[in-house]
Amino acid sequence: MDFKSSNDLEFGMAVINVLPSDGKVIDEGPVGCSVDVCNDDFRFLDVGLPPEILRLKDAGYLSQAIEACDRLLAQDPDPSLAACVRAERYRMLETPLHFSVSRDRAIAMIREEWPEFTEEQFDDLIDRKRIDWRFIDGELFVLDNFLDSLRVYPKEVPGMRPDFYGRNSTARRDAQGDGVTKRIGSRHYA
Repeated sequence: MDFKSSNDLEFGMAVINVLPSDGKVIDEGPVGCSVDVCNDDFRFLDVGLPPEILRLKDAGYLSQAIEACDRLLAQDPDPSLAACVRAERYRMLETPLHFSVSRDRAIAMIREEWPEFTEEQFDDLIDRKRIDWRFIDGELFVLDNFLDSLRVYPKEVPGMRPDFYGRNSTARRDAQGDGVTKRIGSRHYA
C-alpha cells in the first residue's frame, strides 16, 4: 500500500481500517472521523483561527463558531488555514460529546456520595484545576468522567468513595506518602 500522508512518512505508521463486509481497505479520507477532516489537518492547528471565530470558540459559543467555520471554508481559503479550520471545527464538534455534564448535574452527582458537598467546594475544585471544564453555549460543562478524575485526589474530596478498583495508581501513591519519591524496580529516586 502506498503512503499518501506526510505523517505516514514521518512516523512510519498508518491507520488501516478493513471493512468486514467487503474486505476493502480504507487508506484515504477522514479515517475514524465523522466529519470532513483528516489527520494531516491537525498539523496546521498552529496557524490559528481567525479572531472572530476564536472569540466565539473561547466564549463557548460553539454552534456559532462552527457556522463561521463553514462560511469560511465555503470561501476556499488558503490551504493551511482551511486545514486549521477543519481541525478546529472537528474539535468543536467533539467538545460537547466529552464535556457533557452540566454544573448542576455535576454537583448533584458528587452529593450522591458526599451529601454535605457545597457549590463553593465545587468552585474551589475548578479553581485548583481538579475538575476540567468548558463553556458550551454560555453554560459550564465538565468532563463526563470527572468523578473518576476527582478520586485521584482523595485528600481533597474526603467525602467521596475511594477508588475501589485500584485504577488510580496516583491515588494509591498519594495515600501512601508525599508522592515525591518513586520506586522503580529495587531503586528509589527522589
